[in-house]
This record gives sequence, structure tokens and C-alpha cells, in this order.
Amino acid sequence: MEAKRAPLIRQRQHLLRNRPTLTEVIRGTVFERRLTCGKSSCHCARGEGHRVWYLSISRAPAAPEQITLPPELVTTVRRQVENYRRLVQWVVKIAEVNRQLLRLERTALRGAARRR
Repeated sequence: MEAKRAPLIRQRQHLLRNRPTLTEVIRGTVFERRLTCGKSSCHCARGEGHRVWYLSISRAPAAPEQITLPPELVTTVRRQVENYRRLVQWVVKIAEVNRQLLRLERTALRGAARRR
């Protein structure tokens, strides 16, 4: 069993050493809308629209929240959203390794119980 456990332990240690940063994460989706202001003389009246960025956050059962983003923050917030996705993927990988280790432990305990 130790021969099967050792690679999983190494994989888990590798994942732990390479975990994503926790300080710059935010859950949500960044998206853009084109809005018109209603002024007939504005360029948006010709169909171009004003570019507005939002961060949308869904929280069931509450209504989604949308935060307007200044253009200067769009890149930062996109990076934070990507960090969140990477963090979730990392947790899934750690959980998978732990599940495999649990199966090995369970098999070892069953084998020890049968030998008694």
C-alpha cells in the first residue's frame, strides 16, 4: 500500500507548495455592456453606446449583485476572478488526491480486519 500512497502524498505536497494566492480572489463574472445615455447629440445615439464594465456575483437564493467597475479596475478584477477559478480547481485537485488516499486507507483497514 505504501507504494501507492507515496506518489499521492508527493502529488498533494506539490499542490500545497503551488497553491494559488488567497489574497487576490473574487467570485463573479466580469462583463461589458454598451449603454445609451439618451442625449441625441451623443455618439451613443449612433449605436456605439458607452462601454460600461460590471462584476456580476450570483448568490442563491438572493438576487445577483452587479458592481459597476471603473475602467482602471477591469484588469485587476479580471485577474482576481481568474485567481478564484484557479483556487477552486486547486481545491478540487486536492480533494481528489485525498479521496484516493481515503480509498487506500479504507482498503488497508479492511485487509487488517480480515487478517485478525
